[in-house]
Amino acid sequence: MYQAIVRTLRGDYNSVRYRFLTLPKEWAHYMLHYRLRGKDWTDFYTHRMNREAELGRGKRPSEQYLARAEEHLAHLKAQGMQPHHRMLDYGCGVMRTGRAAIPYLSEGRYVGVDIAENRLQKGRDLLAEDGISADRYEAFTVADCELKELDGYSFDYIWAESVLTHMPAPEIRTMLRSMKRLFAPGGQFLFTFSTAEEYKRRNVKDFWYPHDFMEQECRAAGYQYALVESGTNGYTRMARLTLPDRASA
Repeated sequence: MYQAIVRTLRGDYNSVRYRFLTLPKEWAHYMLHYRLRGKDWTDFYTHRMNREAELGRGKRPSEQYLARAEEHLAHLKAQGMQPHHRMLDYGCGVMRTGRAAIPYLSEGRYVGVDIAENRLQKGRDLLAEDGISADRYEAFTVADCELKELDGYSFDYIWAESVLTHMPAPEIRTMLRSMKRLFAPGGQFLFTFSTAEEYKRRNVKDFWYPHDFMEQECRAAGYQYALVESGTNGYTRMARLTLPDRASA
């Protein structure tokens, strides 16, 4: 009986304490310090990611987490990425994907960007620990979804793993519009997103979108859209975007 009550109180969350204590505090922090002060989502999420990286300073992510880099590279290679191609790792965090992609790509062909400098620095440190020289890649912060810091760059492959899962719809629209100018001829954009029958938001930072919504947003932004078989879990999908006038054969 007790366990049944706990399960009911816990709901979709990991603990009763998180649902009724931690989560309300997170919502209050977001509303009081950001929404009511006119700050945007990027301000909030930048602070959150920088703080998490600071709290985890000196702690190496699990090897299970880092090992998924090989899986990410396999997806990119399945879509045709070769060592001479130029790759953008959008929302790269600690450059987990870069651990596999940087050694595979020719020197200087990987660029990682993120809104959180602390996470990027942690990634640089991890790569250095694993013997990957900073001369082989670029990594820097971007202020927002406008991506002005990338003016003058173009990419054959753009990758965003578990990034749109933490973006509200207005930021996704801005990002899609801004990303178009970064495509090299024949370029591709591969990203994952969480799907549900209806839009929902959990834990302040996690967003689920109906598949039709995501497809419509991408097509409205001027892309060709297709789902990619990725072996991801039941609610995660991977999409592939190309530009109609530059689409690969």
